Amino acid sequence: MNRRVKLKDLASFVRMTKHTVTSWIRNEVRKYEAQIVEGFCDYFKCDLADLLYFELVEEGEE
Repeated sequence: MNRRVKLKDLASFVRMTKHTVTSWIRNEVRKYEAQIVEGFCDYFKCDLADLLYFELVEEGEE
């Protein structure tokens, strides 16, 4: 299912500012707070693995 998500609706649902949601969208967050991740999972009806993945970067590849 494809649907457009309004930034203000998502921010309101997870109880954070639109600025913070934008930081998540742009992959600019440095700290993953459990309550925010849980809010995204609840909103999108998905699992943690659908939102986040871990990519191992070898030293010097950054």
